[in-house]
Amino acid sequence: MSSDLNALPQEIFLKLVVLGDLGVGKTSLIRSYTEAAEEEGQGQYRVSVESGFSTKRLVVGDNKTVHVQLWDVPGHERFGGMTRVYYKYAHGAVIVFDLARPETFESALGWLSDVAEKLFDEQKQTRDANTAMPVILLANKCDLPDLKVPRQKYSSYVSENGLLTWFETSSRDRSNVSLAIKRLVEYILETDPQVKVAQANAKLWKDNDDGRF
Repeated sequence: MSSDLNALPQEIFLKLVVLGDLGVGKTSLIRSYTEAAEEEGQGQYRVSVESGFSTKRLVVGDNKTVHVQLWDVPGHERFGGMTRVYYKYAHGAVIVFDLARPETFESALGWLSDVAEKLFDEQKQTRDANTAMPVILLANKCDLPDLKVPRQKYSSYVSENGLLTWFETSSRDRSNVSLAIKRLVEYILETDPQVKVAQANAKLWKDNDDGRF
């Protein structure tokens, strides 16, 4: 990373929301990411079934500890008001669609609009989702033989809507899953001034976790 990690606190708390329609593979991607890291000795993870999030601990730079909390947002929540709760204190978002189901790609714009609409609702601000927080797009299930969404389509979508980047992923063979999350985490560490204050989101972690990893 190009940023000076020495400027960061010893413990960094990041919250990422994972968005997308039902059946696109959000839960499997999160499990693939956390389990792969555990097997490879890259970090530790724990899962809260009740709250719908998984937590992973990473070590970056000079023994800086990053606690990454991945929130699995139910696919039907975009049509209700609960996403506002999920977005609170979030540092970044991952939007997932199924390469074999074009309708889930069409829904991606709806999820992006939901972020823009609700993330700053309390402040009554009108801001684009991609300027509110970094967003990446995951074209999931790339291991399937019958892919119906062409690469040019979602590549253009990311460029036209100002998302950070896109990755083709698969929870089955773990293609690009860790790489995608790493890219988002590194970008947040480089650009988000809030992570330079270790206690900025401490209440979130005390409310949703016991602090032991």
